[in-house]
Amino acid sequence: MVTTVFDLLLARYGVRRAGLPGQWPAGYEDASVPCTPAWQETITSVPARAAIRTAREFARTAEQTRGRSMIVMGAGTNHWFHSDTIYRSFLSLLLLTGCQGRNGGGWAHYIGQEKVRPYAGWQQMATAADWARPSRQMAGTPYW
Repeated sequence: MVTTVFDLLLARYGVRRAGLPGQWPAGYEDASVPCTPAWQETITSVPARAAIRTAREFARTAEQTRGRSMIVMGAGTNHWFHSDTIYRSFLSLLLLTGCQGRNGGGWAHYIGQEKVRPYAGWQQMATAADWARPSRQMAGTPYW
């Protein structure tokens, strides 16, 4: 069997695609099927209507600005257990609305967040650990 990454993504998010089998939600209010606004409400306590409104407003802004909608975040999500899921949700939203890779759109971050995820590889290079011991670790923001 062959399919596209787009079809796999939409299947994961519970979006019906013509000609593809599967179990799909009856609507946004269907809390029994994953990925609907009603389903997320039971987990996050964010009202389904608020999730729908936020998604529509973001998508409408992206449409009106031709992809110039941006999510700016710091290292805060890295303090949560499933931070990678938060990253993927941001990137999926930006990709599905045509914002990623556009000037004025996409995903921006601050406070050296890119150093947190690949920490093991970064640490060796950033501290010259192959040349001198012990290595020195310091948070860049307070230092500068």
